[in-house]
Amino acid sequence: MPLLDLLLLASALFLFALFSRRLTDRSLTAPMVFLLLGIVVGRGGLGWFETSLEASWLHLLAELALVLVLFADATRIDLGALRRESGLPVRMLLVGLPLTVVLGTGLMLVILPELGLWSAALLAAILAPTDAALGQSVVSSPAVPLRLRQALNVESGLNDGLMVPVIHALAASAVMMTSDDHGSGLGSAAIALLLGPLVGVVLGGLGAVSLTWVRRREWIEEGWAPLVVLALALGAWALAETVHGNGFLAAFVGGLTFGWCSRGREHQAGEFVETQGQLLTLTTFFLLGALLWPVVVDGWSPRTLLAALAMLTIARALPVTFSLLGTGLKPRAFLFLAWFGPRGLASVVFVILIHEHFHLPGSELVLETVLLTVVLSTLLHGMSAAPAARAHGRLSEEEPCPAEEVAVHEHPLGVRTQCRR
Repeated sequence: MPLLDLLLLASALFLFALFSRRLTDRSLTAPMVFLLLGIVVGRGGLGWFETSLEASWLHLLAELALVLVLFADATRIDLGALRRESGLPVRMLLVGLPLTVVLGTGLMLVILPELGLWSAALLAAILAPTDAALGQSVVSSPAVPLRLRQALNVESGLNDGLMVPVIHALAASAVMMTSDDHGSGLGSAAIALLLGPLVGVVLGGLGAVSLTWVRRREWIEEGWAPLVVLALALGAWALAETVHGNGFLAAFVGGLTFGWCSRGREHQAGEFVETQGQLLTLTTFFLLGALLWPVVVDGWSPRTLLAALAMLTIARALPVTFSLLGTGLKPRAFLFLAWFGPRGLASVVFVILIHEHFHLPGSELVLETVLLTVVLSTLLHGMSAAPAARAHGRLSEEEPCPAEEVAVHEHPLGVRTQCRR
């Protein structure tokens, strides 16, 4: 990366960190700010950013960001607690998420019929995962009932990992249906889906056992434990890709196994990995604005805009509403959960990788639609998060909890907040 580009990125990180509270209080989320800054200084704006879109390290950076996010999210999950959880997040994941893909596929076939069945399904699957970073004002707001915040937090933490094998299988199936060799694509996908989790289980388990073993003997300096976890996340991804497995699935399963084997004792080390993932995520949003914004502008059309809005609204709202029937929620709670399904990092990484490694019919249209959807989601969900949280808090029948009385603590299914009263 040219030094001027690095200086622009470092300046953005420095300034946002200094004024982060003031900006977020005004509904300016970090992904939104970095996306807009990238648009201003990038190829579609002032032209100060000189890095080429074809630079291979850009794709590597986006992959690393998702790997760290998947691993960190998975370390906070307790499998036993997840099996016992019968509330909102499980309904949204097991019912709402598959229905989002099915309904999204139908909508894409109607709006963009030239895609065909497999590419339409792939587009819907890429845009199904949600990103909690874009709605941070919601999941951290004490004005929103705790039950709703937990549902959104757990859903966004798990759905990207769950969609990894689905997206890979759909891409392989699309290639299989459009090539002469109908068996190799499906066979390689099956191998990748088997080897990825296997690598994750082995490295995650060995890493947790090794760290516990050296801790008992006091052979490790405390400050090095977070680097052990970081190395596990990167190692699971790299090893899986080396043996032709799915690296993202390996990272997710590796984090899941590490968290289960360590019994949650390494939450501080996991937070370190999460912080590094957040840094890379913001860098990715900056590069999205600086380098990929012209792709969005050039590929824009009324139909792609309609497709993006359909995925952000109908394809999200109806499945979520259906999945939550019978929970006793008020209509405004249905609308609240249905709206806050922002699309972000996972969708960007998935579409870049699919665009590069799979030669699919309509791949350019898929890329343009996904990028447009992410840009719209970053802006719309970012601007509406804080006002909607405050409005819902005023209308809620549950007694709001003042910010100074909110206790934040680790929970087996993610970071939870609770009123001290």
